[in-house]
Amino acid sequence: MFPDVRFALVHDVERAATPPEVVAAVVAELERGAQAVVPVLPLTDTVKQVGPDGRILGTRDRSELRVMQSPLGAPIEVLRQAEDPRNPGVPLTTVDGHPHGLRIRTEIDVASVTP
Repeated sequence: MFPDVRFALVHDVERAATPPEVVAAVVAELERGAQAVVPVLPLTDTVKQVGPDGRILGTRDRSELRVMQSPLGAPIEVLRQAEDPRNPGVPLTTVDGHPHGLRIRTEIDVASVTP
């Protein structure tokens, strides 16, 4: 259909305020040869592991945890072969996300990305 298309981006419509530079960073990483790319932000919340009885078992080390954003980018052939485009089944490379790339679901969310 579009023979010159090399990459596809899968973007979550709830992340409508994602800045263009995040999209450009995803494409740039694909241009460098990544198989799939996703923007991420460091996790800032404290994450607790909780047992079946509701008791806290421990605190997760968040230094290696990231919050995934969109768009996910991959070569078009990788996405054509993927059963789930959100998980293309190849190693994911990350680029820096942006705080405005959060999901917009509530009035509070809208207020946080509106200048």
